Amino acid sequence: RELPELDDEFAKDVSEFDTLAEYKEDVRKKLLERAEHAAKHENEDKVVDKVVENAKVDIPEVMIERQIDNLVYDFAVRLRYQGLDLEKYLNVTGTDMETFRGQFRERAEKEVKAQLVLEKIGQVEAITASDDELNEEIKRLSESYGQSEEEFRQHLADEDIEYIRNNLVFRKTVDFLVENAKLV
Repeated sequence: RELPELDDEFAKDVSEFDTLAEYKEDVRKKLLERAEHAAKHENEDKVVDKVVENAKVDIPEVMIERQIDNLVYDFAVRLRYQGLDLEKYLNVTGTDMETFRGQFRERAEKEVKAQLVLEKIGQVEAITASDDELNEEIKRLSESYGQSEEEFRQHLADEDIEYIRNNLVFRKTVDFLVENAKLV
């Protein structure tokens, strides 16, 4: 095998840039953005974990079971993307559904507890999402799906809009915690 020469021609062949310097700068910029994004989320996770760890919450069993259902469903969807199904996976691994669901229990409890704690903090701190913020998020989502905002809105039910608003409040609550965190 022969490796290509790292020059302007290479940059033109593998990217939309005319020079190798422009291509390298773009790659560097994207790597830096990815690292900053990962660091930000890691910090957010640490703050949320610490807040949740210190909270005392009674979690209804039905909420844990519903979250386990969601986790199992997500797992099954990922298997389908790989050309498998959950039943075959369970057969190959020699696991029954009850044992399989049990593997998600701890994670489900943690996720439900975090959700309840963040909801309560949002309520106590009166964190809301304005109509302008909701409209901006809908616009951003429509662009990410490659649709016009009007076309995207036509497919949104009331519960979809409420879900988007709740996600905004959730993100704003996490931002609030990070801004006010004093990690040792």
